[in-house]
Amino acid sequence: MLAAVSAAAEAIAKTTGASIPALTEDLTAIGDIPNFDSVLSEDVAGEIFEALGLPAELDENPFIDENRAATLGETIDKFLDLVNARPKDK
Repeated sequence: MLAAVSAAAEAIAKTTGASIPALTEDLTAIGDIPNFDSVLSEDVAGEIFEALGLPAELDENPFIDENRAATLGETIDKFLDLVNARPKDK
């Protein structure tokens, strides 16, 4: 999950020339990573959903916690909760 966020941050840096901060669990992707906004967070979340085998149409954005940007620690916890909540194959 962190690798996907890191890849998005690196793509932003390459495209815009922006400096990307070190990714820590207290960093918020939306707000702390230049040009990483709520729209891009939806795209990145969809890519992570797909990589984790989750339905891409989930009405969930782990990068947002209620009405604020979630920290990366909170974001990863949300992705893990979604993975653990999915139905298990029999």
